[in-house]
Amino acid sequence: MAKQFVTEGANVVITGRNEERLAEAKKFIAEAGPSIETFQMDVRVPEHAEAMLAFAIEKFGQVDGLVNNAAGNFIVRAEDLSPEWLEGCRGYCIKWYILLFFSSRQVLD
Repeated sequence: MAKQFVTEGANVVITGRNEERLAEAKKFIAEAGPSIETFQMDVRVPEHAEAMLAFAIEKFGQVDGLVNNAAGNFIVRAEDLSPEWLEGCRGYCIKWYILLFFSSRQVLD
């Protein structure tokens, strides 16, 4: 998705917890154009979301959109799944989305 945005001329900041994976992703996306930056963060930490938005504004002048693709990836055997486990995963993903939304609402028109 980010590579397509860059292909179409957008400035993009990709985020993640793992710097090595971010560097690999940046290298791949940069094949489409130079307007790609990385920011290491943990989406579960509100201050990280705010710092990422400030970084994006510093690099590109503004933020026009936000795509949240954060997810909780937990390796678990199928027989160990339960409604409680599913509810916990769903709760994490919704919480992360809401944290990013509240952090970004000041900069998005």
